[in-house]
Order: sequence, then C-alpha cells, then structure tokens
Amino acid sequence: MKVPTRKKATLDLILTNKNNSLYNNPITLPSIGGSDHLCVLYQPIEHTNLKTTKKKITVRKIKRSAIIEFGSWLTQFNWCELLKINNVDMKITYFANIMWSMIDKFFPPIKVVISHDDKEWITPSIKCLIAERQKAHLSKNYDTRDHLANKIKQEIKQVKT
Repeated sequence: MKVPTRKKATLDLILTNKNNSLYNNPITLPSIGGSDHLCVLYQPIEHTNLKTTKKKITVRKIKRSAIIEFGSWLTQFNWCELLKINNVDMKITYFANIMWSMIDKFFPPIKVVISHDDKEWITPSIKCLIAERQKAHLSKNYDTRDHLANKIKQEIKQVKT
C-alpha cells in the first residue's frame, strides 16, 4: 500500500498471490460509519471471466437401505426361467438384462456436474448431497434440508481426514 489508510499513515497491507500487473494501484475511499480507517479499493485492471470447464458424470448412490432391498429382491427372485435357457449367450443376456434393470431401480444413476476448479475433497457423493439439500430447501422441506446439511458436513469432515 502506498496510500494512507488512517489519516496520513499507511496502516493496512494487501497480501495477494496475484501479480500486481493485473491490478490497478490501490485507492482509498471514504470510511464507513464512524470508522477512522479509510476503505481500500483494489481492482483488477480488466475484468476477465475465468473459463471453468464443467463435465457431467453419472454416479450411483449406494445407500445401505437400497443394498438391503436389492439383496432381498436377489434372494427372493424366481430364477427358474434363467435355468431353463440352454443357449449360453441368451442366458447371459437374460441375466444381464434383469440385473441391470434392478440395479437401475435400486441404485438409480444420478448426473452430477464436476468442475476442474472444485476442491480436491469435493466428491460426486458430496455433490449429490448438496443437490438434494438444495432441492429440499426449494421445496421448503427444512427438516430434510437441515438433515442433509449435517450429512454434508460429516462427509466433508470424513474426506478431509
């Protein structure tokens, strides 16, 4: 800072990891309210939007309750039709079709947008929870929103450790 920030004294510093060639020199503005410190304005020379590359990926949330339901279906399904098929290729196709339809039913695919500038600890699972929390908030389901907010905090804490 080369401009006074309190009367005629320079008391404040601006610390940045940006090259100063990208910013105008700091200027002072009038103080706010009864403060005796002047406000400091440190503006970029030119406003540039950083390009954020976003990509949609598909994830499946594997909830414990869904695993239990899937396991129940798996053990109770009548596999007689599969056993009656003699052709191996048809048997594999039949089995794959049934399994994937049930996987899609119990663990539906969810599209998540990821960005190259996301924090390293932001996982697709956390992004799903954030989207669910936002959806609950918009539908005024505040109990669910608060529950999901706590779950997000726990997930983040777990990933960061």
